[in-house]
Amino acid sequence: MLKKEYVLISQKRQRGECFRRNAEGQWVLYSYNQGLEVYLASVDFRISINALYQAIACFFYCR
Repeated sequence: MLKKEYVLISQKRQRGECFRRNAEGQWVLYSYNQGLEVYLASVDFRISINALYQAIACFFYCR
């Protein structure tokens, strides 16, 4: 079964929300705050939220 999800990332603080569709077809919310690990099931990827924000900042400011 294809895993579907989408992620919202806050611009102001280290916070994210992942909405993932479960086996019943309902969207389930997974919240992530500073110090937690973000898991993206659709691509089997894990990253700490701190590292995610560092990568985003570098993408915009390290050029």
